[in-house]
Amino acid sequence: MRVIDITNPAAPTLTATCPTPETLGIAVRGSYAYLADGSHGMRVIDISNPSFPTLIATCATSYANGMRSAIPTRMWRLPIQVCG
Repeated sequence: MRVIDITNPAAPTLTATCPTPETLGIAVRGSYAYLADGSHGMRVIDISNPSFPTLIATCATSYANGMRSAIPTRMWRLPIQVCG
């Protein structure tokens, strides 16, 4: 996962990265990012300090691609692109 500062949309800046092996979807609510990480399950990352995203929890699942349907739709209405 990459954290990108878009304060200036004409010049986005990479702020930080957090290793996630197989991210297929992401939702953000408050200070947490919830990642569907494929065969690695679901990951919860504390993004309260965008310069230092911290993995705080994981949840094993059979395959986390379907996690997106389990998170309320309003959480997906964000201009976020999963980059890796």
